[in-house]
Amino acid sequence: MNCIKTVSGYEDKHIFREVKIMINRNADDYFNEFLHTPLKYFLPGTEKLAGVDHTKPVTEAEYPETGSIRRVFLMDGESANEEVLEKNPRYFRYRVWDYSLKQARPIEYGIGEFRFIPVTDHSFLIRWKYSFKLKDDMFPGSIGCLGRAIFKWTFIDRDYADYMDVGLNAIKAHAEGKMNMQ
Repeated sequence: MNCIKTVSGYEDKHIFREVKIMINRNADDYFNEFLHTPLKYFLPGTEKLAGVDHTKPVTEAEYPETGSIRRVFLMDGESANEEVLEKNPRYFRYRVWDYSLKQARPIEYGIGEFRFIPVTDHSFLIRWKYSFKLKDDMFPGSIGCLGRAIFKWTFIDRDYADYMDVGLNAIKAHAEGKMNMQ
């Protein structure tokens, strides 16, 4: 994998994973293209977690405008809602909830964020952080800190780690013109 740094941990009852990778392209030139590329190219999936098949708007606000919501449909027929919480130059934050997939039943919501951090005029570090809030009335969230640790160890640091690594490497390939988009 090309990921240069991976970190996972806990923040205020959330379990997070963060991955970073260097991209050989200008951050400002790529940011808008990134936001308007179909999600299926960035989340092709892994053996354990299905990739994105397509998205469908839920609100009149057009994605990726703040407040816009779309339904994300996975290749296995499962789905979730995604809402844009914040969009600034080189920063994008979103919330995912109403998951239909089995692995996500204990998840109340997820918060994702992308930061594009310029290193030179022709390279930047992309940081993708994803945090999950578990449901307090369902295992493993119902057992507090221990439940979050179990979820981190069994899902975040395994299946979801692979999903994020594959996704981040797909973003790198797209940004650097090495992805076949057909």
